[in-house]
Amino acid sequence: MRPWLREALTDAERARARARLADGAEGFAFLGVGARWATKRWPMERFVALGELLARDLSLVPRYAVAPGEPDGVALRKLLPPERHAEIVETGFREAAAIASFARVIVSNDSAALHLGPALGVPTVGIFGSTVPAFGFAPRGPRDAVVETEIACRPCGVHGKRRCPLGHHRCMTEIAPPAVLEAVRRVTAGAEPGRGG
Repeated sequence: MRPWLREALTDAERARARARLADGAEGFAFLGVGARWATKRWPMERFVALGELLARDLSLVPRYAVAPGEPDGVALRKLLPPERHAEIVETGFREAAAIASFARVIVSNDSAALHLGPALGVPTVGIFGSTVPAFGFAPRGPRDAVVETEIACRPCGVHGKRRCPLGHHRCMTEIAPPAVLEAVRRVTAGAEPGRGG
């Protein structure tokens, strides 16, 4: 897929994004932690654990993308110590796209942030729970991957639900951070550092 969104971003938007990243413009992972529907959300604690693994094992700084005013930002501020709050990228979609264009990898729930990867030409890992890649919403490039758990109750809907119909949300809670880390390893293997830049 042609990285059409990268071409649509203006030089000014990319310059603002680079300035916002400051010295962290190279070597970061853009983590799309939100999703409109609760059943499409990987638990926030898992994203934080993944961020720690990415930093420790792959030297990738986590950047947690949240929409302005969403509860995700509040949840992250409770989970991360104050000195790490700068890792939270709370911004609108277009600015988020400009920031993500510099990422080494995008990791996201099945949400809008997931689609930034193919549109920007950035390796992408999608985390799928109540929805499935067969619906056609998963990234399919050679540097993209999907992490999911095969359980009998999946899928429970095309777009997700407010809560798990069975009350367990195993489709997401059974996905462990090391499994996502391995998918990141695969999609970034051989990629140039700062590929998104």
